[in-house]
Amino acid sequence: MSTLTQFVSTGIKSVQSGTTVVGYNTSPLSVTISSVNTAKAFAIINGIDAATNVNAAALYPKVVLSSATTLALSQTNFYNSATFSISWTVVEYY
Repeated sequence: MSTLTQFVSTGIKSVQSGTTVVGYNTSPLSVTISSVNTAKAFAIINGIDAATNVNAAALYPKVVLSSATTLALSQTNFYNSATFSISWTVVEYY
């Protein structure tokens, strides 16, 4: 498990960010990114933007760094037709 001290002392090598639309029928969705060392990288969700009639907190979005060049974005929810945007970031450190 990495610690904040490790990130600060070793430095950040790269940061990649984007926003991807994920729909109920497109989940999981693969997003291509520039190659990273998966042992020294992590993905986070910055936020989500959903339709006004959808409780965004109930969408349960998930982002996984599934390979050196692929993010897997998905949702697990109770909305049969919910479509939303996930804002994500991948950070790679030295």
